[in-house]
Amino acid sequence: KVLADVNNANNTNLSNQFLPGLPVNTQNLGTSTFNFGATPGQYFSVAVPKPASINGIWIAAGTGSWSSGANWSGGASAIPHSAADIATFGSVNSGPSTVHLDGSKSVGQLIFNSSNPYTIDAGSGGTLTIDDTGDTSGGIPSITVETGSHTISAPVAFGANVTVNTIDSGALTISGNMSGGTVGDGTTGFIVKQGDGALVLSGSNSFT
Repeated sequence: KVLADVNNANNTNLSNQFLPGLPVNTQNLGTSTFNFGATPGQYFSVAVPKPASINGIWIAAGTGSWSSGANWSGGASAIPHSAADIATFGSVNSGPSTVHLDGSKSVGQLIFNSSNPYTIDAGSGGTLTIDDTGDTSGGIPSITVETGSHTISAPVAFGANVTVNTIDSGALTISGNMSGGTVGDGTTGFIVKQGDGALVLSGSNSFT
């Protein structure tokens, strides 16, 4: 439902009403309607908030498709796929597991937290983009390995500068080809390495 801040008296009262029972003409919602056709030159603005980002949690115990809602807690509506979304691959996997992208996906934050290794491959094809654009919480694009050694063999694109944090003995291998994002001055983006664990970039890349 939309509350429209319009009226034909040029004051601060609202003429359209979608919520009954509120006071009339008290700088709140009135009960009359507004006819745009009879009053030329009037307008109203509607601000539609950006949908909340998805915090996706992988629940498949073995290999599966990123694109399948059955593999994510919350189903199809909880599949992380856009900038600022979060994808977490935790200890639910009972052994080495492969996640097939099966189509390009974007996430703002990618988290691995399992002693059993995950491999994210392209599946039927696709690129994994790490991009936190639009994250209102102030997060930064990142890949975090909290536990275990994991691999991304799918092509990876960085929408901006990305932090890779491999904690303690954690390790990440990116064997897929990588393309850097851009920063404000239009130059190639870069990776900020944090943590004591290993980061191996074995795919084609421009990082040094």
